[in-house]
Amino acid sequence: MDNNNLKLEDGFLDLKLSVAIPVFREEHKSDYLVVFKVKSFLDELQNCFVDKTVSEQDKFLAASIVELNKLFQSAVLLYERGLPESANIVVRSILELSFKIIELIRNENFLLELKMDIN
Repeated sequence: MDNNNLKLEDGFLDLKLSVAIPVFREEHKSDYLVVFKVKSFLDELQNCFVDKTVSEQDKFLAASIVELNKLFQSAVLLYERGLPESANIVVRSILELSFKIIELIRNENFLLELKMDIN
């Protein structure tokens, strides 16, 4: 996804984006199919924890998934507004958080180790 062809004078808040973004989405329709599937998957993961009694590890996992969902939405918005460098920073945060989630799932002592690192 690259929207650097906009050449807007007022930057990412330019009202011309309201016209340019639908065109961009149409041009990248197949990319947005993937975006919507990932968003739907993250929403489903998030909802797995609703109304459930969960462990401390599950609370950390749930909070991480919520954060992952927000970061993903932010990256998409930044890309479609022609700010790929900023979006890439967010994508890096997504990857870092994803690695923490994987470690949390694989290593039952991960939270304890994380707490020990903080103290």
